[in-house]
Amino acid sequence: MSSSVNYNWLVSFAAGIGGLLFGYEIGVIGQVLGMEIFQTDFGMVNVVKGVRVDADNRPSIDGWITTTFLLGCIAGAAACSILADRIGRKYSIISSGAFFAVGGALQAAAGSLAVLLTGRVFSGLAIGIASMVVPLYIAETAPASTRGALTTIYQLMITFGIFVATAINCIIIKTVDNTSSLEWRLALGMQIIPAVLLVGLVSLIPFSPRWLAEKGRHDEGLEVIAKLRGLTTSDQAAIDEYNLIRAGSDADKAIGDASWAELFRGPNGRRMVIAIINQSLQQLTGIN
Repeated sequence: MSSSVNYNWLVSFAAGIGGLLFGYEIGVIGQVLGMEIFQTDFGMVNVVKGVRVDADNRPSIDGWITTTFLLGCIAGAAACSILADRIGRKYSIISSGAFFAVGGALQAAAGSLAVLLTGRVFSGLAIGIASMVVPLYIAETAPASTRGALTTIYQLMITFGIFVATAINCIIIKTVDNTSSLEWRLALGMQIIPAVLLVGLVSLIPFSPRWLAEKGRHDEGLEVIAKLRGLTTSDQAAIDEYNLIRAGSDADKAIGDASWAELFRGPNGRRMVIAIINQSLQQLTGIN
């Protein structure tokens, strides 16, 4: 495997850690909700004659803890359509890691349900941004020959994150006193580690060449393509590939801004409805 191929994989894995954050979140929250000390600290159970009984508001608290995260995801994904173009794919991924670290810190330090839910919203914002921009960034930096394989890294990292969360929580449950709040605080606080790792690694990878082309920073764009492909800026292969990216960007600009309504007109409308129903049904199974 050539050094350029290795570099492309490393760049994709660095960005793909955004998927690990999502996976960790999916893996950790279910186990935390099942921790008895967590239930006690947030008034989800009452002890009647030495027996733990679910409080009347238990379903409501469970619902808010899971729903606020999803509301944050919706807001993050919606905002990222603007964010990714304004500040770029790279800085959008970095902002995702920062939001996730803040969310993890708020959840781990929470002394009230309000603070916990605020942390959940921040974590949701992070995942909403990452879910949109990480696959976009990987697709825009990957060579055509391995683009399909590299874009699957995000999904791979989600499943790996679920595994990591499950393994870490098992260790915490086995080693930490289950009558201490440290149990759930540690489980939630561990989210900060991959978030910091994401911010650090993505700070070292290049900007998306497509975004640089959109911003008219063509010298930088050519340099990035050359670096990603293990070439120099004078190599014709690098020049040709960047010119293709630049032509695509110029064509998009010539077409002008699209409206949301166009997604639902003509043949696009049928495809969009099918896609929305498909994804909605997948989420409504409760798999997450």
